[in-house]
Amino acid sequence: METRYRTFQEYEAADRRRDRFRAAVPDPDRRRTLLRQFVRACLEPAERELLALTPADDRPDPPSDPAEALGASLDALFAFVSRERGLGVADIGALSARWNGGTAFRQHAAADLLDPVPAPDPATLEGLLANSLDWFGVGSVMMMHPVEKCNLLTIRLADLRPFPAWNFGLVRLVPWYFLVQADFPPPLLTAADAPAWRAALALGRELRTQPLAELHRRAVERAWESFVFFGLEHFPEIQL
Repeated sequence: METRYRTFQEYEAADRRRDRFRAAVPDPDRRRTLLRQFVRACLEPAERELLALTPADDRPDPPSDPAEALGASLDALFAFVSRERGLGVADIGALSARWNGGTAFRQHAAADLLDPVPAPDPATLEGLLANSLDWFGVGSVMMMHPVEKCNLLTIRLADLRPFPAWNFGLVRLVPWYFLVQADFPPPLLTAADAPAWRAALALGRELRTQPLAELHRRAVERAWESFVFFGLEHFPEIQL
């Protein structure tokens, strides 16, 4: 893996917006409510466009419409953030089950998706996920920027491919937890970003994480820009 983590200066623009958001809305529950409303109104439509590009071998058989699962998963993600404890394996499994007919984790060999590297044996998935989430609780890792945590969990989930189907969508969605937890909006990616996102994710799985980190940083800054307009329209008291 690259020898350095991104510095906080690289996230300065996004951090300034986050700090102004916190100052304008001191109550953390109110901040989460506003972010959830923004995500449902602005990011959910963009994510639906990305889901339409999901490869056939990452869709369930028979095919399903993920629209209902997406909305329910976004609300569940914010509920997870509102608790005292962090994200757990059971939480990730519950999100997956919404998409996969009640099945949390895959019980068969994974599709290739980005490359032909074999994914871990299904019997090991929950243990590997637990170890990965524990790693995010280590002191030095906890100090990473939330965008960096989102970046690294995205790569880890792409390595494990733990879900029966809809891996691409869930790989994007689950790591939003770290951003929402820290009062950031998730990255706003569009269908036009899909090729760059997949290319950056493939590089990240080769331990070249900079392109994905840059893509996520820009997408979070784009989300802040959209949030400003959303806030001015719906909550004129918020000036970011």
